[in-house]
Amino acid sequence: MTVVAHVTDLHLVEYDHHKRAGAAKSRLLYLNTGRKIDPKARFDRVCEALRRASRSDHLVITGDLTEDGTDAQFELLAAALAEANVDPEHVTLVPGNHDLYADRCADRCTRMRRPARWANRSSWRARWWSRSARRWHIGCGSPPAP
Repeated sequence: MTVVAHVTDLHLVEYDHHKRAGAAKSRLLYLNTGRKIDPKARFDRVCEALRRASRSDHLVITGDLTEDGTDAQFELLAAALAEANVDPEHVTLVPGNHDLYADRCADRCTRMRRPARWANRSSWRARWWSRSARRWHIGCGSPPAP
């Protein structure tokens, strides 16, 4: 029997979120109304969930992957996947609306319609959407040409 694990709504927040100003700060505060912004607690919970879920045959991680789609938050996602020792070949990522909120993200992510499937086991290179984060490639875009 094939076991598929599902982890959703990670809402990762960068550690230095307090340095935000203007619209980015207002957006983050609005999205977290009534909730404490504790990046370490969120990161630790995500890593633990990913570690447990990675024992399955396939892992589906659905949005919202980040709180509001900043590059730093996608870096944290890459770090969590690495720390949890998730096998890239057995993961599908599906972004959510929060993953598109960051400034200039809409320009890069207008075609984010398909789930990500990893191209190969040795690297985190998404076939369907892309956003650079460390050595991983996570994000949005069109499928590459064959």
